[in-house]
Amino acid sequence: MTPLYKDAREDVQMEFCEPGASFELCASGGVEVLVVEGDLTCNGAPEDDCNGRYGRHGWIRLPAGQTAQLTAGEQGQNSGLNVAT
Repeated sequence: MTPLYKDAREDVQMEFCEPGASFELCASGGVEVLVVEGDLTCNGAPEDDCNGRYGRHGWIRLPAGQTAQLTAGEQGQNSGLNVAT
């Protein structure tokens, strides 16, 4: 993880995931993810908008209180995370 910016409202960072890495994203205050390289598969609740595969320049937004499972593709992935605090 590489920190990019932080203030009282948000924390912005770059994150790299190895190929096939999987992790849970918990959006307690809200989260936005910009896929810079590679791809991510997002599995949220059926009513969430984040379900599916997101390639380069894909944008995932989870409102406060939502959770999703993210999995990096075969090439791994780099993404910018903007986390509301």
